[in-house]
Amino acid sequence: MKRTILIAGAGIGGNCWRREPAERGHNVSIFEQAPKLSEVGAGIQLSANAMHVLIHLGLDRAIAQIGVRPKAYVFELHDTGEEIQRFAAVRLSHRVVRFQEIEDRVELRGCA
Repeated sequence: MKRTILIAGAGIGGNCWRREPAERGHNVSIFEQAPKLSEVGAGIQLSANAMHVLIHLGLDRAIAQIGVRPKAYVFELHDTGEEIQRFAAVRLSHRVVRFQEIEDRVELRGCA
């Protein structure tokens, strides 16, 4: 049975939820409060678990085209900016740890 599905929000969650029901032939509509999608904030960092979900949805190649892999993780004090710790972002040969930063949700929407 074909259903109509309404999704609130055109962020990462809304766009991920849209994909599968649409591929199954359902009518899917996303409703966003912003009149236009634009850059918001400094970007999105996706954890390894989030990337596993996006890979399952078949979006890894599209995200890799717009994403950036950090070379290091840097921890700074919020008030002074003093660096308190730094460690390299590594890839393990048998378990790939995937971290991606995405510029904004406008670019992410193009992936889904």
